[in-house]
Amino acid sequence: MSNHKFIGSRFIIVAIGGLLATFANIPGLRAEDQPVAIATALSGHIHPSIGRTKDGTLIVVYKGANVLMQTRSADGGKTWSKPETIATSAKRPDVIREVKVFEVYPGTVDVLPDDRVLVTWNYIADDKAKDGYYERALLYSISSDQGRTWSDQELIGPVDGKHLGAVRHNVLPWSDGRWLLPLRAGPPRLFDPKSRELTLFPLTDSDKQQHSFQQIVRTPQGTLLAMGPVLLRSTDAGRSWATVETFRSVPDIDTAEGRYLTVLSDGRVLVTWGVGTANKGLRYNVSADDGLTWNNDNTTLLLPETNVAARYYSARTVQLDDQHIGTVFVNGGVFFLKVRLDRVAEVAVALPTKTQSKAATPANRFANSGTVALVGEQTARSIPSNTGYEKTAKPFIQQHCIGCHGAETAKAGYRIDLIGTDFSAATVADHWKEVLDRINAGEMPPKDRPRPEARQSADFVTWVNEQLRQVDLAAKKAGGRIPMRRLNRDEYANTVRDLLKLEEQIVRPLIEELPGDGQAEGFDRLGVALFFDQTQIERSLSVAEKIVSRAIVTAPPKQNSFTNRFDILRKKPPPEMVEVFPGFAHTIPRGAKDRIVHPDHIEHIQGGPTYRRDYDGWGSIDHFAVSQVVTQDGYYRLRIKATVDNRGRTEPNKFRLQYAVDSPIFVEQEVPLDPSGTTEALLFLRGPVNGEVKGPQVFRLLWNHTEKAVINEPNYKILFSKWTALRGKTEQAVTRRAPQADLDDLKKQRDELEKQLNAWEGPAYIDNPEMDLEKLPRLLIESIEITGPIQKEWPPASHKSLLFAGDERRDDEYVREIFARFLPRAYRRPVTDREIDSIVAVVKDAQSMSKLSFHEAMRTGLQRVLSAPGFWFLEEPTGEQVQPRPLTDYELASRLSYFLWSTMPDDELFALAAAGKLRDPETAAKQVRRMIADPKSLQLVQNFAGQWLSVRGYGSVQPAAEYRDYDKSLENASKQEPLSFFAEVLNQNLPITTFIDSDFVVVNERLARHYGIEGVTGAEFRRVAIKPANHRGGVLGMAGLMTFLADGTRTLPMRRGSWVLRELFNDPPNNPPPNAGEIQPNTSGKNLTVRERLELHRRDEVCASCHAKLDPIGLALENYDAIGAWRERFNGEGFRGSNGPLLDVSGTLPDGRKFATLDEYKVGLLAHKDKFARALSAKLLTYALGRPVGYTDHKLIDSLVDTLKRDDYRIQPLIHAIVACEPFRHK
Repeated sequence: MSNHKFIGSRFIIVAIGGLLATFANIPGLRAEDQPVAIATALSGHIHPSIGRTKDGTLIVVYKGANVLMQTRSADGGKTWSKPETIATSAKRPDVIREVKVFEVYPGTVDVLPDDRVLVTWNYIADDKAKDGYYERALLYSISSDQGRTWSDQELIGPVDGKHLGAVRHNVLPWSDGRWLLPLRAGPPRLFDPKSRELTLFPLTDSDKQQHSFQQIVRTPQGTLLAMGPVLLRSTDAGRSWATVETFRSVPDIDTAEGRYLTVLSDGRVLVTWGVGTANKGLRYNVSADDGLTWNNDNTTLLLPETNVAARYYSARTVQLDDQHIGTVFVNGGVFFLKVRLDRVAEVAVALPTKTQSKAATPANRFANSGTVALVGEQTARSIPSNTGYEKTAKPFIQQHCIGCHGAETAKAGYRIDLIGTDFSAATVADHWKEVLDRINAGEMPPKDRPRPEARQSADFVTWVNEQLRQVDLAAKKAGGRIPMRRLNRDEYANTVRDLLKLEEQIVRPLIEELPGDGQAEGFDRLGVALFFDQTQIERSLSVAEKIVSRAIVTAPPKQNSFTNRFDILRKKPPPEMVEVFPGFAHTIPRGAKDRIVHPDHIEHIQGGPTYRRDYDGWGSIDHFAVSQVVTQDGYYRLRIKATVDNRGRTEPNKFRLQYAVDSPIFVEQEVPLDPSGTTEALLFLRGPVNGEVKGPQVFRLLWNHTEKAVINEPNYKILFSKWTALRGKTEQAVTRRAPQADLDDLKKQRDELEKQLNAWEGPAYIDNPEMDLEKLPRLLIESIEITGPIQKEWPPASHKSLLFAGDERRDDEYVREIFARFLPRAYRRPVTDREIDSIVAVVKDAQSMSKLSFHEAMRTGLQRVLSAPGFWFLEEPTGEQVQPRPLTDYELASRLSYFLWSTMPDDELFALAAAGKLRDPETAAKQVRRMIADPKSLQLVQNFAGQWLSVRGYGSVQPAAEYRDYDKSLENASKQEPLSFFAEVLNQNLPITTFIDSDFVVVNERLARHYGIEGVTGAEFRRVAIKPANHRGGVLGMAGLMTFLADGTRTLPMRRGSWVLRELFNDPPNNPPPNAGEIQPNTSGKNLTVRERLELHRRDEVCASCHAKLDPIGLALENYDAIGAWRERFNGEGFRGSNGPLLDVSGTLPDGRKFATLDEYKVGLLAHKDKFARALSAKLLTYALGRPVGYTDHKLIDSLVDTLKRDDYRIQPLIHAIVACEPFRHK
């Protein structure tokens, strides 16, 4: 090992040790059920799978000694029957000859809709060593008595003479009785067990390539999710698919096998997953929106020390009941783990061992737990056990509450039996408070039910009040605070940017390696969700290493350069003859040309097509690869040598420079064409990271001239278009298995059209006869040069600020002076000599032991700082105290800056903290005003409003092709609109009621055109007054939100209504009861509006009570279609124009107020502005404190609402009141 590597390893040990010491007092996570051993001492391809029958019986199937084994549990996995063979699986199928070397390769066990149990497997003969023989067969067997007896084996396949590989994770029953088989080798196929017919199941994403997927599931919404190396999602029964970008992708299908999807009864989708061949632990992650979005790093880790097979295998999970899941997995045998759904984020257990391991110390508890939640234990310890529940509360509930709110009825979707009695748990106290309020108001029990005796009611109310009082008291003793929390990714990036004076574009890419942040209460800055596990530690070290290499530099980066002189075009001009259609042998004259090749330049008569509506007015000039130049992130200079012969054109000429179009690293800049002949621009471009590029490294040049000077010959264009359309119809007919008569008719049309194309002799292009070509401008372009990376400033500001006395000094005292100046800003507080000395020692060790240069050693010291707890965590130590204490001035400075700016304090805040003046109320209020006015308050907009208004999810729903007005420009503008609107409300100190309705919007030209608002030009967002006829105002008419709350094909009133209740009124609807069903899209022959389908759905008594509240709130927004465009008639799902029924958006709000129009609906919502004020106050307080807000904060919320009411509901007084409140200023 080299000295350099040694010092790196030593540094990592020191860093991790420091972090572990920091967490020494954090309590361990709660353990629950231990795994149950089903079978031990197994090896090879065990592949256990699990199914659950309707009566709750669990069946596990796995591989034994070349035979499938099965075992059953009738008690939810506590005990299991003795494993027994599935005899039919050991039989050699007739299609395979007898050999000595063979294997029974397990597939899946699945429970079919009729409760029969299906098991699949591969029988593989492998005699390659002897005579090269290798064959396999896909087989299945069915049991009608829960696995006690099995049918004879049946063969699936072959296809084109080849037998099929194993089914990967599950068989998905299809509505017509077929089974969808995701195969281990090759694309998925539909199998008809009656006719034995196999049909290819087309499954492609945007690259149009057929992929292999090991699992396909269907959600209650009817959505299909196909999981392979990527996750694809289809909302139209598999006709089209879109990649779910937020789902963690893996490099190959074998790695993807370590993941398993489970659709839960409440509609959520759970993935169980592992990583690679050396995987430890079970990981769970949940999508709460039909598989649309995933936060892959907000993951629960169980069994963190246990080897759990993940590559070529998968732990498989099944839902046991409303409250539990069960997972079967491999660890040298087959094990089963039962986990409570509501505690899955807290469980951390280990496999039972023969010898008891030594008790974990606080430090090694952190090291072993894998995922640590930063939660205190005082609250839970201070609350007495609820011994009065069985004696007092339970009899009252059973006699007076269960009848309406139990498992059988669940009026309004409310289950009182599921509230729980741990009042310290999130929301439990709130739910009991609501019960108490309704009993006190006489609403419960209802008037038509027997009234409880006065004494019985008094005892019950007393019990609830006592529990609430105890949890309130415990919270006060603990301060209701989280001991500390780490910075989230945005805060980390902003802090690094401001601390080291690095540019935003430099920092953002560097922190992408960090794991994503968990969310709690809708935000990613709550300590309970911001874990700091081993992965986080390792990634933080790696990221810090990259940051310091950009902060301390010794030489400018090496520059690359490339000049495109269009040599290929010059050497090989466009051919004079072209194919009549791609793939045809027949050729025709090209005809008119839109560009002319000259010896020293290319003359463009017009720009080429972009095939994008959002680029209307722009034509493509050229595109070329720049991977040999853009080798790393940085600034690159584009130099375009070109002039324009305007020929009377007066419109300014502009270029649009584009890099990596339609990718996460897309860059675009518009620049005016310099009449001098040389146009320059400086762009920040993303290059490879760890050898991976997140987009095509292709540069494209557009010119704002698309006059149709050269057009397709009209008759030829008709033939070309007809052939393209007919080819698409034929592919669709084959896919949907159209009748043979239809296919024959399409073939006849195809043959006739093919004759016409082959008979065409005319040109493909002609000069547009309606234009005078001599009056059209010509672009004369000589070359395009790209050079970089370019250092904008040398030495960079980061280097100069750290090495404040320059590079000449390199003595030990200089090192100490550097870190004595730097550490207080990095840790955001005064530091001790010992802390400074520890960093100086790292630098000195790097120089003396590893023989690193001065700058290399300084990078090592800086990396140590950026990985230290003092930098990563907002430290507010409590010591031994129990009672809350006032924050220090430095702690208050950090709270203020991370609340309003999502970054470290600036010099003014630090100066006030050092002077001890920041805790003065008037001084703090003055700083709040200054900070809101500062451009950095945009971080509050992006991070609070971006999460509250769900902006981070915009763009995740891609509308169907029928919504032709939707394009990338509209998508991008839709993402910016709510942020710009919130910024307007904040900066102008407008009433918060503006979020519900307003007489203005904040839009740019693209959105204004979508909204039908005239007079708005340009890409910049600005405030625009609107009229009632515009049908906008507030957040509920924003296109991005309405698109996000649809599914791309149709509107989803329930989703829209749920969002309004949850985000605007903090009144989320209850989860639907089991088997409630879903509102399905229109099927063939039905043309029902969403309202009509909801009315049918409400006929189910189980669903009616919830939908009575929810449906009117969502249906009121039906005038906005699936892309947020205004409509008077129903569209989408086959409805177009005047054939769509007139919309009825009328309804009744929960308070009985009726409305007939959207305007009346908003008036009804504004009648509850105090409830909205309460909801927004709670959300902003949650964001500010970094902890959940609950019952114990009700008096504080009351006071915040009073503040809003006194100040005409204006938003800035709410922020001032939060900053001035006791919880914000105390620890």
